[in-house]
This record gives sequence, structure tokens and C-alpha cells, in this order.
Amino acid sequence: MVQLGIIASNNHLTAPELDSYMQVIVSNIQRLSIPGMKILKNGELIYSNVRPHLLLVTGDSVQALQISHIPSLFSEYHCKFCDIPREEHNPHIRKHKDILIKNQNKAKLRTKQDYLHEEEYFGIKGSPPIAQLHNFSVAMFGIDCFHLVSGIGLFMVELLTV
Repeated sequence: MVQLGIIASNNHLTAPELDSYMQVIVSNIQRLSIPGMKILKNGELIYSNVRPHLLLVTGDSVQALQISHIPSLFSEYHCKFCDIPREEHNPHIRKHKDILIKNQNKAKLRTKQDYLHEEEYFGIKGSPPIAQLHNFSVAMFGIDCFHLVSGIGLFMVELLTV
């Protein structure tokens, strides 16, 4: 497993700058995945056809939204995982879990196809570079660590594995 980090020298990356970094990473993963790699040890073939896969893209909530091309936490469709519009949110309901349960007949989880549109689609402003990967899934977007404390992380895993 390899972990890559993007650290901006000016403490902030614009969306096009972040996409340019992500495009390089995606292109290299694709380039290595198509033929596969051979792993040698002391000149002896140990593994053949090894293919890298991107498993997780994470950051704070703002950066995760930027990577996924959702403009803001205050957007009409602001969730990386589902397409519940903001107007459905009851001000008395504070937890996203409760909102999903309340709207389960109307809400659907986002799919790869939702992220492949070149134009705005339920709050996604064009296709992010990582959507080009064959194994792309909304499950790749890591959840902010505070979501784990509040129980949202476990609930999202339950939703994604049903």
C-alpha cells in the first residue's frame, strides 16, 4: 500500500490546481494498470500482472468536496454519497443519518454514472479526474474523522454494503 499526499505550498489549492494533481495520479494509475506490472526479487519473477488501484481519497470536508467537484457544504446537493436536496433537511434534524432515514424513499446513493457527467448533475460540477478510474466508487471518498465519532461513518458503511 502506498499513501500519497498533496500539500499546497500556499496552503490552498484551487479546484483546477487540485484537478491537475489528481489527473497526474489517475493517469499514472491507468498507465500502470493496463499492462500490469511484474515484480522481481533478485532477478526472479515473484508476481506478474500486478495492478495498482486507488482505494481511498480523503481530506477534510472542504477538500473532499473539492476533489468530488461538489462546490460547497452549503450547496443544494451537498452530500458526496447521496442526492438528498438541502430543502428536504428539517432544521430540527441534526444528523445526516436521520435525514437519510427520513428520506429513504426519495434519496438514492450516488453512483459512478452520477460523477461522469460533464455538466452539473445533482450538485456535481463536472466529472472529477478520479471518476475516470475503472474501480471508481463513491465509497472511495473518505469520511471526515469527526463523522466517525458521530456515527455517520458506520452508517455509511451499512448503506454502501446493503
